[in-house]
Amino acid sequence: MKSQLHKDRRIIRLLKQIPLYIETRPWRDILPALPAILAVLCIVLPVLASHASKDELLRRYKDAFHVSMEAEDYDSANMFLAKLRTLAPSGDPRIAYEGAMLAQAVGDIEHCRAEMRRLASPEGGSFGDAALWVAEDLYADALRTKDDSELEEVVRLLEVASNGTTNAEHIERMLATITFQQGNLRKSIGHWTKVARTNRDAHLNLAYLHKALGEDSESKSEFVRAIDFLKERLIQAPDNLNVRLQLSAALQQVNEFQSAERLLLEVFDPQAADPQVVSALSNLYAVQSDLLRHENKPASLLDSLNLLQRALRLNPTNTLILAEIDLLSGR
Repeated sequence: MKSQLHKDRRIIRLLKQIPLYIETRPWRDILPALPAILAVLCIVLPVLASHASKDELLRRYKDAFHVSMEAEDYDSANMFLAKLRTLAPSGDPRIAYEGAMLAQAVGDIEHCRAEMRRLASPEGGSFGDAALWVAEDLYADALRTKDDSELEEVVRLLEVASNGTTNAEHIERMLATITFQQGNLRKSIGHWTKVARTNRDAHLNLAYLHKALGEDSESKSEFVRAIDFLKERLIQAPDNLNVRLQLSAALQQVNEFQSAERLLLEVFDPQAADPQVVSALSNLYAVQSDLLRHENKPASLLDSLNLLQRALRLNPTNTLILAEIDLLSGR
């Protein structure tokens, strides 16, 4: 009976805080926060109204913390974080990570960065999510400053993160991109292959990497897979110009030039042509011309010249095309 009375008093105290919260906040601040307030109540009240275990309390307060963070209600998030710190084991890296994320959200980036680096270090337990955060932070800085000296450290942190986070595909994509930047195409292929197990968009990158290494059979197989995937995407989103350009370029790699050209002509408007489409068409004609020229037959050379002239009409300032025309005309 005494326990039940104590429990009821806790519920009453919480409910009394809601009018106080509303009274002390301007209405324009309250209205956006109402969904979060209701969501938090749905999480917390059942805990107060039941004999919740410590693990259940931790789970509920974590849920309430994340709801508050998503609603950008950082005062409430801080309150729930304090509850978590009292309930969680001392030094729990997950709670420390949530605290760092809250610091970032309220603009204290230096505190966040210092805490994430501590958690990512061996002394801090090499916490996976923190290692990923630090890796992304260092990589963003490397891209901004064009300084590749930190890339090895970024790779090391990503490998730490891969052992302790659920963001496996994201990590593999980052590793694939960075190892490519470092010139290690073989390693990049390894990472893109892992991505391709769950996401077919990786086949296009694999195709170009195999081509760069002179692996024609593997390249062609990957281009075929990429083309199938891009065709499906274009059916779903016919106005997606980026997909259309990627598909046209991939078709050229397997010598399906008519299909590649048709895709571009479908969206080519001579009166108001998109510069990307113009450039892609011009390049397509130049590539076809180059292939025909290497056949070294009179008829092929004439067709090659005609294609170059079509490319030049689309891109009249391209000096490389002009030079090729001069070369062919002089034969």
